[in-house]
Amino acid sequence: MTERRRATGQPRFGWRASSRACLRAITAAVCVLLTGAVGRSQVAVPTITLTPGEMYFRVDGVPSFVLGTNPVGWNQGTQSNPNLSQFDTLFGYASVNDKIVRIHLTNGLRPHPTAAGQVDEAWASMWDDVFDSAEAYGLLVLPVFDVHADWREDLTGTQSWTNNIYNVANPVCDPLNAAYDPAYTCGPAVHPEELLIPGAARDLWLGWLETLVNRWKGRSNILGWEIFSELDLITDTRQLNLRATEADGVVFVEAAAARIRAADTSGRPVTASLSGIIDWPSLSTSSIDFYQIHPYANIYPYTGDLDQMILDTVRARRALYAPYGKPIFIGESGLDARAPITYNTLELDPEAPVGINQAIWASAVSGAMTGRMLWFEDGYDQFHLYPDGTMLDLRTSYANASAAVARFVTGVDYTGFEPVNLTVGADLMGATLGDADLVLGWVRDALSVAPDWPARLLSGQTVTVDVPGQSDDWIVNVYNTSTGDLISSVDADQDGNGDITVTLPDFEGSIAFQILAVPPLDVLIDVRPDSSLNRINPNRGRVFVAVLTTTVAAGDPLDFDAATVDPSTVRFGPAGAAPLNSGPADADGDGDLDLLLRFRNREMGFVCGDTVGTLTGETATGRSIVGSDSVTIVGCP
Repeated sequence: MTERRRATGQPRFGWRASSRACLRAITAAVCVLLTGAVGRSQVAVPTITLTPGEMYFRVDGVPSFVLGTNPVGWNQGTQSNPNLSQFDTLFGYASVNDKIVRIHLTNGLRPHPTAAGQVDEAWASMWDDVFDSAEAYGLLVLPVFDVHADWREDLTGTQSWTNNIYNVANPVCDPLNAAYDPAYTCGPAVHPEELLIPGAARDLWLGWLETLVNRWKGRSNILGWEIFSELDLITDTRQLNLRATEADGVVFVEAAAARIRAADTSGRPVTASLSGIIDWPSLSTSSIDFYQIHPYANIYPYTGDLDQMILDTVRARRALYAPYGKPIFIGESGLDARAPITYNTLELDPEAPVGINQAIWASAVSGAMTGRMLWFEDGYDQFHLYPDGTMLDLRTSYANASAAVARFVTGVDYTGFEPVNLTVGADLMGATLGDADLVLGWVRDALSVAPDWPARLLSGQTVTVDVPGQSDDWIVNVYNTSTGDLISSVDADQDGNGDITVTLPDFEGSIAFQILAVPPLDVLIDVRPDSSLNRINPNRGRVFVAVLTTTVAAGDPLDFDAATVDPSTVRFGPAGAAPLNSGPADADGDGDLDLLLRFRNREMGFVCGDTVGTLTGETATGRSIVGSDSVTIVGCP
């Protein structure tokens, strides 16, 4: 008997299998502790970075799909900070399942600066408090410096070009206007598009931007910097006077990005966004680090089917811009971009949570780097009142909307994940995403669409996945999309084309799955258990090889039971010799039964100089096994 060695070379699934269950158990425990009442200073802030050329954020070093929200506070809270309490509530919701918050600096917290290009200290200090609060909840912040609403001539209210401090005609700076206030210094812009073209207004704004970056660049929970939200709405034809072009907008972004990177040399990513799924190809090839989309499904042909819109848009953008190293970031999303109460949108439909759930699942398998990122459901519902004065409250009911997806992606390494071909029948739609070791999939009833999202029981549905890798063994884990819980786990095999066909359990609405390449079970074998030399003459004789039953430690359950091996599948040596016969025996004298197999030497294929003999086979359930032991080849010239 000699040294027994286990096979090596475990693929990525090895750590996934062991860590996923642990991480999910931890996540579940945290959820129990935190749901409904999350206290500040309880959650560690993860390290989230973006490596140039990669399609996903790295969370603590691992490329991952990241969930986030769009919270806002507006004139509510404590006397010392009238917004912080409201943000605390929304951060508490987000901290359970999400990791990032995208915050518009010009929405919610007032007043604006008293002079164009200056930073109002009281205003900035309030944001300091908000960022502190986010950090206490373990959240990273993507500050959005400005938004189209403040630069729109076709809007009214406090957020509009009329009240913009850069507007030379702002009423607070006109001595003949009732709103005149000598404390304000307005201008110098005559029209809002001056922000986008070289000149005094843009220079003042860029100086304001740089001041804020210098103020906050030392914070550890700043994810990156978003220059402007929905930049195209300054330049599009809905404006009263179209003076700036797409090219001007891109030049503005380049100038702002240069200012940010000069001020913050940490390498944080920089981005800017357009409205809806508008596409400026020249923006995608500019110096921004990730490309944003804001899918709202109130446009034809989607009319509420946000999941389909996300899948279509993300995959189209990846195909176009992935060669430039531009990952796709879902910055905002929703069933409808319009005011819910004013337009009686789908956001108010009793079945809307079904559509939102499906959209979050779609984002996880779309190839986007982020998901959830809702709008009205994440806090902006607070600006909408029913006729009786009651505030719309979507945020409370959607507080845990991403929980199921969060459980599903916990521990999943998205390195190199690409869209994978999926074939489904007429009753289904969906998508798959993955690599050679792991494929994530989600499908839904093709009839589960807006405005009613009807439900029916689907039985015997199959999906066929063109998995990118090759493996002797695959496991398919199926998940409940309402809870993220594991429903079933079954073995699967690739067909001659490398495809795997999965028969799904009965379900209503939607269902998710993971297809995992499983490495062979590493077993201990002993060549010639009666000898310590393991001599083999390749020209004559027969040799016994034992597959050993093992335990981790004395008194523990079996780590591997050799009785589960199917002897007819066993092969040994370079030529793959089949056993002449086999049977149970205590080959190692430890009191339990091993599997003893006998082989003809000439059939093994050993040659002079070989030092290792490898045995392969399968268990009765089809799981591959592999084990190796040292050999000494004799009878050589």
